[in-house]
Amino acid sequence: MVNTGEVATIDLTVDNLKGEEEKIDNLANDETLINKAPMQDKKKRPKGGRLVFTKPPDDWASAKTWEFVQIQSLINLFTTTYGVKVKTMQAPKRNEFAIKCCELHAFFRKGEVKNKAHMDDNIGQWLPALLQP
Repeated sequence: MVNTGEVATIDLTVDNLKGEEEKIDNLANDETLINKAPMQDKKKRPKGGRLVFTKPPDDWASAKTWEFVQIQSLINLFTTTYGVKVKTMQAPKRNEFAIKCCELHAFFRKGEVKNKAHMDDNIGQWLPALLQP
């Protein structure tokens, strides 16, 4: 392991994030965000190839990236800090629940995403670039 030098400790509190949270809360209602979610671009899909989803608008992407990071942080807290065990279920049922949850939270447009491959294609269009340091 290479020593890269000292890293400053940052004391981050909920108050530091309040402005960001208010900005996202005021951004739009859920209907508007749902309408901005990535959708299938049927013109770009090669016959028999993977689905292609459009890149979402910046305001949708920033709101959903924020939401995704908060959800991921909560999951990490439960599983690593508190050792909460996740009940396992069969993949098809787990994927069905994930899709319904993502539709409810406006990550996907209702009815656009039908299986895990669709989820991967959709998220692959916008999330990795937004999570770059």
